Amino acid sequence: MSAGQSSGEAPLFAIAMPAFNAEATIAEALDSALAQTCSAWELVVVDDGSTDATRERAEVVAARDERIRVISQANAGVGGARARAIAATRAPYIVNFDADDVLLPSCLETYAEFIATHPSREIYSCDAEVFGPDGDLGRYYGAERFPAKPEFVLADLLERCVIVCPASVISRAHYDRVGGLRPDAYAEDYDLWLRALAHGGRHIMVPEALVRYRLTPSQKTASVIPMVEGAAEALQRVADSGLLDRSQMRVARTSARRYVLQARRLRADAARGRAIVAREEFEERLCHGDLRDARREFLRARPAYQSTMKFAVATPLMMASPRLYAACLRRVRARRDSSSGAGGDR
Repeated sequence: MSAGQSSGEAPLFAIAMPAFNAEATIAEALDSALAQTCSAWELVVVDDGSTDATRERAEVVAARDERIRVISQANAGVGGARARAIAATRAPYIVNFDADDVLLPSCLETYAEFIATHPSREIYSCDAEVFGPDGDLGRYYGAERFPAKPEFVLADLLERCVIVCPASVISRAHYDRVGGLRPDAYAEDYDLWLRALAHGGRHIMVPEALVRYRLTPSQKTASVIPMVEGAAEALQRVADSGLLDRSQMRVARTSARRYVLQARRLRADAARGRAIVAREEFEERLCHGDLRDARREFLRARPAYQSTMKFAVATPLMMASPRLYAACLRRVRARRDSSSGAGGDR
């Protein structure tokens, strides 16, 4: 496949783009598709119940090129939106592309040439340039994350998801063979790669960056706990699928348990963080004489107490008299502030 093909040719690539509240980035993402040196593609945007101008901005770009279509639906999550985009396309190779990433101009041409020389594979991926609000953050693969490999096999994926999702490619034949995306899977890309490899699919990686992968606080991967729980669920499902041998099942279940424990720790840390904030706000109100729901708020702040002994000592006083507890708290704060002031004068 070479550059400069006319848009009238049958597309080789189906670019599937879910989009939710992506008005700030979707035009740039779509423009990067239009800038491809390979023209043999179709692209479907599924506006997944956005409440901003995502659809309108996508339609402005789509009006410039008939290869881009925009579909709207009620919010169904990334997996549901991407699955619908894929179902609305027909090209033999499916490209995962998000509304906040950027394809480098030679991405599809490089893939086309790579597929032509490696036609026996079902999954293709590449490295990525990672960037964020503060600028470029380096490559996706590297010592700080994990080293790239020419091929990732099922054993690699049973440990963790090592295929970068943006601009990854799967053949439609294999996608259909494994039953496509599970729309209800939170880690839908990891779930798909696991099933694809478990069904005999083979992966190979283009040894260069073909996409710019944006990291922002609002993107889905910022939801760390659901992602970790989604990874555990994907691993448990493939372990129960009957597609693995005993050794692979053992690794999958061990990895799933590791993710479950990680999610529990993250949830405990998050709960403690919320409790600390709640305790600080609660004690500030007490010191200013606001005793409303004092006993209940005190008990809710229990996770903020690192010392079980301190909580045990404080509880009877609070239960007996929130007013007396508040007075004691004010005295403790006054002594602490006095001590801090004296230390600063020396």
